[in-house]
Amino acid sequence: MKIARLLLALPLVFAMSSCATNRPELERELDDMAATAMRHERLIADCMESRGWVYVPSLPAGLILEREHALAEAQGRRYDPSSVRLPANPNDEIVAKLSDAEKAARAADYWGDREIGGSDPGCYRSTYENAWGSFPLPDPDVVADMDAALAADQRILAARRAYSACMAGRGYEIAGPEDIFGKYIMKEEQLSERIRKDGGDPERSPEMQALQAEKSAAFSAHDECVKDYRGVESQVRQDYLKEHFGR
Repeated sequence: MKIARLLLALPLVFAMSSCATNRPELERELDDMAATAMRHERLIADCMESRGWVYVPSLPAGLILEREHALAEAQGRRYDPSSVRLPANPNDEIVAKLSDAEKAARAADYWGDREIGGSDPGCYRSTYENAWGSFPLPDPDVVADMDAALAADQRILAARRAYSACMAGRGYEIAGPEDIFGKYIMKEEQLSERIRKDGGDPERSPEMQALQAEKSAAFSAHDECVKDYRGVESQVRQDYLKEHFGR
């Protein structure tokens, strides 16, 4: 788990712990948090554009789910992540069209390289304080421990299996929520290469059009199947954050 996801989730943990009994105040804090997240997204977009990348400001799905969980808890009702409407993130489609080298370069500009000993803070970290204000970074050892704990958490593993089963029920063999993008990028690259070798134009190829239709259907299935996984991931992450940072 990236340290940035901790930085985004921590304010929500504190909002829930301090305001859970005061619904109007909690809702105001959640609205303020969403506005701040979008302000941060716009700052990230400006930074990424200055580095030569297209980036579309978009409210993080995790924040949407965590907001709904906070409201459900404050209202005393059951939290059902499958009922939450999650908008598609346009950046996923942008990244899916990049080559592997471009993906790596874009990720480096977004996240920076400080976590591996470099000096570039990246667009996320360099704009964080301007949006959220000064906020203490979690200890790197704690982040590493939480990363490992989340990966091994039985709830996460069960949610991954459920996601895979859900996709299989719709005709797609996908191991985990993050795997669908790479699978179709590889399919597109391989098919494009074959079509070009045969002297054809991938953009006009019926095979490519069929693959694009398959991809669109697969992503629609993914959008449905991933909802429960994201809800579980959000809950597990909150549990670990409360354990390490709750007050």
